[in-house]
Amino acid sequence: MNEIEKAKAKYQKALASLEEISSDIARAFPAPDRIGTRPVPRPGESTPKIDQTLSKPDSASAPLNAKQTSSGKVVVNSIPLRSTGSTLPKVPRGMGRVYQPTWRDKKSGEERTSPTWWIAYSLRGKLIRESSHSKKESGARNLLKKRLGEAALGKPVGPDVEKTTFEDMAAMIVSDYRANGRRSLPRLEDAISHLRGFLGHYRTVEITGDVVTAYVTFRLDEKAAASTINNELAALSRMFTLGIRSNKIATKPYIGKLAVSNTRKGFFEWEQFSPVLKNLPEDIQPAIETAYITGWRIHDEIFTRQKHHADVKGRGWLRLDPGETKNNEGRNFPFTARLRGIIAQQLERTRALEKGQPDSS
Repeated sequence: MNEIEKAKAKYQKALASLEEISSDIARAFPAPDRIGTRPVPRPGESTPKIDQTLSKPDSASAPLNAKQTSSGKVVVNSIPLRSTGSTLPKVPRGMGRVYQPTWRDKKSGEERTSPTWWIAYSLRGKLIRESSHSKKESGARNLLKKRLGEAALGKPVGPDVEKTTFEDMAAMIVSDYRANGRRSLPRLEDAISHLRGFLGHYRTVEITGDVVTAYVTFRLDEKAAASTINNELAALSRMFTLGIRSNKIATKPYIGKLAVSNTRKGFFEWEQFSPVLKNLPEDIQPAIETAYITGWRIHDEIFTRQKHHADVKGRGWLRLDPGETKNNEGRNFPFTARLRGIIAQQLERTRALEKGQPDSS
C-alpha cells in the first residue's frame, strides 16, 4: 500500500468517527470515493493548480489527479465536496440552522434520523427549537428565514405565537374592560358571542382579511344592522391590538368598517315633544324633560343624578362628575328657568318622600 492509499484509509476511518458523532458534520467532508476524480482540461487549457501535497508515492500507483514535481513530491488537485443532496446555500453562521434530529435506538443501538426538518435559532439569548412540519429542507429554511425576519422587525417570534386562539384574545379584551371599569362590558360580551359563533375555532394566524370579510357577509345574511356589525369589528380590532401589545400575536389583519347611513335629520321640536311628554307617566316626566333640555343620555347621565349633583343655591349647575361621561370628562349644564323649576320640584318631592319614610333607627 503506497502513501496515498494509506492516507485514504486514515481519512475514511476519521470520517467514520465523525459520522458517529454527528452526521451533519460528516456530510461537510468529501467522500473517499470522490478522491481521484479530476476534470479533464479542455484543449489549450493548463492543468489546474495543486491544493494539497503528499509524500512521494509509487509512480505506478499514483492517482490520475496527482502530479509529481521536480522536488519529488506529489500534489493532488482540489477535491470537490461531497454532495449533501441539497443545492441550497448554507445559512450564515449566527443566523440559526436547519437539521434533522437524530437519536439512537435503544433496542438495536442504531442511529435514527427524523424525516422531519427542524430549525434552531437564538432570540434574546434564548435558544428556540421549532419543527418545520416539513420533510423538505427547503421548507425548514423558508421557516427559518421567516422567523429571523420577524425577529429583525421586532415582532413576536416562536411557535407559541401561532398557537394563540380567538378564545385567548376574547379573554384578554374582557380582562381589559374589567380592569379599566368600562361600563360597556355587557355590549362587548354580546359582540364576542356573535364573533365566537363564526371565529371561535380559529387561531389568530388564520383570521385574515378574507376571513373578516366572510364574517361581515355572514352577519349581513343574518339581517344584522351595519352599526351592530361595526361594533363587533371594533371589538375584534381591539382584541388584535391587545394581543400584539402582549407579544402573543405578530400581525393584525385589515379590518374595514361598513358605511352607515344613519345621520340624524331634522329636530324633535318642542311642539312635537310637548304632546309626547304629557302622555308619559307623571313620575318619569321630569327626567325626560331634563334629557330634552340638556341632551344628556337618559340611562347613564339623567337617572344617575343625585341631590349633590344639583347646585341650586349657588351658580345653578347640573353636574356630571369626571368618569361619568363617555369621554371620562366632567360636564356642567347651566340652569335654565325651566330646568331650575324641574330640579326644585324634584328636590321637594324627594324631601317629602324622606319625611314620609319610617325612622330607620
